[in-house]
Amino acid sequence: MSVTPFPQTNTNVEPGGSPEEATGPVVLTVNIDANEHHWSDKWLGQEGLSAVRVDNLSEAASTAADPRVSVIVVEASTTDDAGREVYRQILDDVTLRELPLVVFCQDMTQVEAALAAGVADVVRKPVNWQVVSRRVATLAEYCRTQRELGNTRNEVARIRQQVEDSRLALSRQSDTDRLTGLPSLNKFRDILARALCQTNELALFLIGIERFHVINEAHGRETGDRMLEAVGARLRECLVRPELHAPGQTGVLAACAAKLDGVRFGLFLPFAGSQAHLQTIRRVLTDVLSEPLHVDGHTVYLTSSIGGAVSPGDGDEAGKLLLNAEHAMMTVKQRGGGFSLFAEDNGMSSSRLLELDRWLREAVSRQELQVAYQPLVNLWNNRIVGAEALLRWHREPHGFISPAEFIPVAERSGIVVEIGDMVIDRACAELRRWHDRGFENQRMAINLSLIQLRRGDVKRSVENAIDRYDLKPGNIELEISERGAIGNDQRIIRQLHEIKSIGVKLSLDDFGTGDAAIEYLKRLPIDILKLDRSYVSGALENGADAVIAKALVGLARSMNLTVIAEGVESKEQHQLLRDWGCHIYQGFYCSPAVFSDAFIELLETQNSDHSQDFGP
Repeated sequence: MSVTPFPQTNTNVEPGGSPEEATGPVVLTVNIDANEHHWSDKWLGQEGLSAVRVDNLSEAASTAADPRVSVIVVEASTTDDAGREVYRQILDDVTLRELPLVVFCQDMTQVEAALAAGVADVVRKPVNWQVVSRRVATLAEYCRTQRELGNTRNEVARIRQQVEDSRLALSRQSDTDRLTGLPSLNKFRDILARALCQTNELALFLIGIERFHVINEAHGRETGDRMLEAVGARLRECLVRPELHAPGQTGVLAACAAKLDGVRFGLFLPFAGSQAHLQTIRRVLTDVLSEPLHVDGHTVYLTSSIGGAVSPGDGDEAGKLLLNAEHAMMTVKQRGGGFSLFAEDNGMSSSRLLELDRWLREAVSRQELQVAYQPLVNLWNNRIVGAEALLRWHREPHGFISPAEFIPVAERSGIVVEIGDMVIDRACAELRRWHDRGFENQRMAINLSLIQLRRGDVKRSVENAIDRYDLKPGNIELEISERGAIGNDQRIIRQLHEIKSIGVKLSLDDFGTGDAAIEYLKRLPIDILKLDRSYVSGALENGADAVIAKALVGLARSMNLTVIAEGVESKEQHQLLRDWGCHIYQGFYCSPAVFSDAFIELLETQNSDHSQDFGP
């Protein structure tokens, strides 16, 4: 072997030296003879590396503890007293196996054995150190990068943990809102729970200030903060207004106001148990919050959404009462502001709610709930392409109970998670039945409640059903309502992306009815947009509805979304939707929701006689 020696550089370590003497990455040579080590010094030094030679595995293990050691080089033929190759022992050593290992091999048998064992690189002898040094330098750089990446990950994990620990500590310690001096959410919940232990007659109200970001943008955040302070002060004053208190119920725990988060406030008061008392509270809160605010020379009129729940009828523990008040607040928020009580929001008395909750639990255990299917029809060839699974409940002797009445009850109680899993399984089983009957292109749309996404495991339920009935994920559509309060709930958004990743399609139902429609299209992984039936029914009589609906369809098409129109009942509506460019419709113009056998009859009738296709 002929090599051209390079002058010794100050990065090298003399044979038998140690990593402490090196100023750069170190290459550890194990049982390499002195002559080879001499040339390794020269060429590795040219690459900015240092060579340290050791004579046995024990020395290698102790030397490799130095963080500058980046690569190990060993002869394939070097063995221990028992005749086992040293490089195999290095691969078994917890400390050494983390470093890239280069093995010098005499023949192909040694090469194949070393590669099979998992070494980083092999070199056939005789050794050309000019080539080897370049390869070793690459491995050393890889080792350095991996160490830095590992250190960075550890540091990021440490910082995240510190931030999380600090956040939790602040959350536990902070009982008072910095701006208003009112109790925080956690403190408010605690006070409410203690108050319910003393009396079960309380009226709870959650108050959201609408479009407050406009105030911040127009007048600045400091002015906005002072306006929130003023709102807090007004609510604090409400606590001592005698007309708001029930006779004989006063004291520290009888009433409380709080700033819950952002622009949301909470308030609870003793309740006299009469509609007259509720009307008084409604009037006072509405008047107080509608009075103009005068801050920093600015006069601003606020719009608020107030949702109320009354104990014990709407809940006898803090968590349930807060949930029901929030439900009422979100409902009135969708109307642009105002005042709503939980029982009013559901159009029924508290006793009716309790009765429905009991009935519904019995219906689930008795398997009384049924699934019906409303056809989805191609607007252009009038062929049925699938169905939407819709829940139906018939209870003797009361007849059919409307989903609009029992679904909110199921959501409040949490039993909607169990019901939702049941619907997913039955709908997928039915789709398998259609496919087996020869209708392989049919698809199934299944509605999701946000409670399912918050409390259940929708992805697992859908995956299990797809596997159980051997379905293609692309034939399943999951619908979420735009009326739902997804907001900035990152858990739900992340879960929707995870569901989309298995190949299932996602549909945005009731599009155009909420105040975040366009925002949802930007943030959610939507495939299908369902135009709300209110636009379809109003388009022929109301020019504004027609203009808005046509624009919404155009927007969806420009984003390559499939557009489905709901509530189509006439030939004129059908033609108008074609003119707009909708893809699919559903409604009585084809068929109401029907049970399984009737739906199959529709498919078979359509398949056997095109003259009976639905539509014109």
